Amino acid sequence: MSAPLAERIDAEIEAAREPLFALCARLVEANSVSPPGITAGVAAVVQRWLAEAGVPAETVAADPSAPNVVAEVAGVAVKLLHDDATNGETIVLDGTPA
Repeated sequence: MSAPLAERIDAEIEAAREPLFALCARLVEANSVSPPGITAGVAAVVQRWLAEAGVPAETVAADPSAPNVVAEVAGVAVKLLHDDATNGETIVLDGTPA
């Protein structure tokens, strides 16, 4: 990563420090102990956070205890997925314009 890009990222993170800490605290507080790996609380936090930012999101769940949060941000698909292959959750940022 180039120095100017790293500096810009650092500056943006620093500017959003308090909201990021608040989000991290909400994520840690959400019940998601594995096993059994029930992640509905974490998905609810992510969906609420996106809504607070004005980003519409939907929950899609084959298994209600492990829902997916799907949103579109400036033409980029963002998904929080339950991934059985890795036995954990994954955030997918798909840079393909929607």
